[in-house]
Amino acid sequence: MNDQQTLISPAGLAVRPRLHTADKQHHKAGMFHTRLLIDPTNAPEIIAVIDEARMQAFAAAQLKAKNPEKIKMAEAPYRLAPEHGKGYVDVKFRVKALAVDALGFYRKHRPEFFDRNGKQDRKIRIGDGDTIRVGYIISPYNTGTVGAGVALRLLGVQLIKSAADWRLEAPAACEFSAVGLVE
Repeated sequence: MNDQQTLISPAGLAVRPRLHTADKQHHKAGMFHTRLLIDPTNAPEIIAVIDEARMQAFAAAQLKAKNPEKIKMAEAPYRLAPEHGKGYVDVKFRVKALAVDALGFYRKHRPEFFDRNGKQDRKIRIGDGDTIRVGYIISPYNTGTVGAGVALRLLGVQLIKSAADWRLEAPAACEFSAVGLVE
């Protein structure tokens, strides 16, 4: 698999997205990230793609290593999420806000935002619980402490359905009457 091929995730729920301002709490240069909770019916496709890339990254690291038996496989960028229901998959996407490229130049990265029709729109706000799709590339890595694996580099986000949509309908559905104060 070409590690620079742009892929699109299935739709899922955004979990703790930091897409508009870089998270600098744990990363000095900043990190844009989100987790995507994917329904079990849509998860097998993305898991297969990630696992294939992980195996290729592991095999490539073993070929380059002087001691291939010491290379370990890094943790996958996804996990099963039993706390959200049977079979749901929690996938991590991220990109550094400021990174050094192969030529030594600093490059700023910021995810692009798209509406449900696929039109680019910088005004879109992504929040927790929104239904989104993520555009990403699979980036292989090999470090001595973590091992050989892949990271899912966030490129863009498409908002399918805002979690705020139901809140706009809620006041009309709730027919509250005036309540007097109890003394």
